[in-house]
Amino acid sequence: MSDRISDFDDEAQRVRNRAMEAISVGIAIADAGQPDMPIIYCNEAFQSITGYRADEVLGRNCRFLQQDDRNQDARQVIREALAKDRECRALLRNYRKDGSLFWNDLTICPVRDANGLVTHYVGLMNDVTARVVAEEQKREREARLQAILDTAVEAIITIDERGRCESINGAAERMFGYTADEVLGRNITLLMPEPYHSEHDSYLADYLRTGHRKIIGIGREAMAKRKNGEVFPIHLSVSEIQLERGRLFTGIVQDITEQKNAQRRLVQSERLAVLGEAMARLAHESRNALQRIQIAVESARIHCSDQSPQIRHLDAIERANDALNALLEELRNYAAPLHLEKNKVPLASVWREAWSTVAHHWDDRDVEFTEHGDAETCECYVDRFRMVQVFRNLFENSLAACKDPTRIEIAVKRNSEVGRDGWLVTLRDNGPGLTTVQEERVFEPFFTTKAKGTGLGMAIAKRIVEAHGGWIAVAGSERPGAAFDVFLPHRLDRE
Repeated sequence: MSDRISDFDDEAQRVRNRAMEAISVGIAIADAGQPDMPIIYCNEAFQSITGYRADEVLGRNCRFLQQDDRNQDARQVIREALAKDRECRALLRNYRKDGSLFWNDLTICPVRDANGLVTHYVGLMNDVTARVVAEEQKREREARLQAILDTAVEAIITIDERGRCESINGAAERMFGYTADEVLGRNITLLMPEPYHSEHDSYLADYLRTGHRKIIGIGREAMAKRKNGEVFPIHLSVSEIQLERGRLFTGIVQDITEQKNAQRRLVQSERLAVLGEAMARLAHESRNALQRIQIAVESARIHCSDQSPQIRHLDAIERANDALNALLEELRNYAAPLHLEKNKVPLASVWREAWSTVAHHWDDRDVEFTEHGDAETCECYVDRFRMVQVFRNLFENSLAACKDPTRIEIAVKRNSEVGRDGWLVTLRDNGPGLTTVQEERVFEPFFTTKAKGTGLGMAIAKRIVEAHGGWIAVAGSERPGAAFDVFLPHRLDRE
């Protein structure tokens, strides 16, 4: 009976050994009872993976496979597991006999005797080099792609079939004002105003169902919405990629606000040119007619006494005639091309001349005009006549808006912006100030809050200042009243 049991044990041992030799996993057994735990067995797969023969392996600690590459975090994982006699798994950099690197997905299992004492360790070696290299290559490709996305000028956004954002680059974060964390996983309609916000999901579902394209592969202009609620024009190009898990859509977004503004400026310039030509002809013909009216009025006055009831009618005709002349002149100033004759002049003398021309407005009023800052030293190359026109318009607006006592002041200081040296002139009054609507529309042609007036004064002022290479804007102020900043370059563009 004992012989039969012995034969059975031998057969089982033979089968186990044959199985260990046949499998593709490298197996090494180390003797835990000997110093430095030498390898006492390795199978054919272990030899095939490492390139070492069994006689070159047996009696050595398995660390020889690491050669001089000992600074690995996985080694600490193994040491801690061995110290506690427990199983562990680690990914090691090992080296074959020919010196080539391979990645070893190593599992170490302790073998215990009947008393629970660890007598041996079994190491299971898996060569996962192909997997690790593929993962590294994937990470490198993703890093390169991310670097490209992050340095791209255009905003690039990827969404899935449900419209949820999967990626967003740095340009998109800057364009829309959101961080990636605020957008990822959320529906892309977050970045859309109406009606795009309500229509997008149904459009995407319709495309997935029918394949009918409206934007994908075509591109079009649309509107987008920033985090602060600002709506702005964009050009959107969308491409599609089919993956195993579904389709992804990548949108390239360009902010075309400046392009649209340039188009509007061009259209406005073209319209102004046409209007200027028309106004020149209209002014010529109208002035002839208005002069004839004026002559007729003067002739009628000769035949009327001062007490004649016709005098008041003639006065009304003359006032209407003057108003029409003024309107024609203002329209001509707005529409006609600006031809500037720039000379170096003290800027203070310009606004002082403008102030003197509106003196008749405050003869009978409590008005005080003051100057602050570098008024005596500021000089600019300007068209004196045109800049007098600008300051006169600002003064007239303040005088019309303020109730007595009226206080108007000008402050001037040297200012540099984006490398341009110039003078910043700030005009303030103590009137009621500007409403939000007035601040937004004050330079809009034909916008006015006056009972009389064409609403062209500030639009003309803006044209004149910008033609000088400067700018004019509503100035922020903690004080009551309206305030305007006028920036004029210190030098000519050619200097």
